[in-house]
Amino acid sequence: MQNHLDQNLETTKNSLPKCKGQKGNGVGFIAFFKLKNMRKKTLLLSANWFCTGLAFYAFSQYLGMIGGNIFLTVALSGIIYVPGGLVCLFVVAKVGRRPTVWIFEIITALCFVFILMTPRDIFANDWPRLVFAGIGFGAIAVSISNN
Repeated sequence: MQNHLDQNLETTKNSLPKCKGQKGNGVGFIAFFKLKNMRKKTLLLSANWFCTGLAFYAFSQYLGMIGGNIFLTVALSGIIYVPGGLVCLFVVAKVGRRPTVWIFEIITALCFVFILMTPRDIFANDWPRLVFAGIGFGAIAVSISNN
C-alpha cells in the first residue's frame, strides 16, 4: 500500500511543470528604501496606515464601552462602517483618492478632539460623545476603505 502511494506521489510530482528560479535585477522589499523619494513615500504611507489603524482600533474600543448590550454595540459599529465604505466610493469618484484620505482623516481627528472636550455625564447616555464617536468611526471607515 505504501509503495503504491509513493509511486502515485512520484508520478504526480513529475507531471507538474518545473518552476525555474527567479533571476533578475533582485527587486524586492529593499527597493522601497533604495531611492530617497521611495523611502519617503514608504515611511509616510506606513505611518499613515499605522495611525489610521490605531484610530480605527480606538474608535472600536470606545464604541464597545458604550455599555448595555455588547452584541448590539458591535452590530451598530458594523452598520456605521458600511455607509463609510459606500461614501468612499462616491467621494473618491468626485474628488480623487488623496483629498478623500486627508479630508476624512481630519474629520476623524476633529471627532477625537471633540470627544475629549465634551464633558462626561452631563447629557443622557453621553449622547454628544457617542455622536462624535459614530461620525469619527464612519470617517475612519472611509479613510481605511481608501487606503
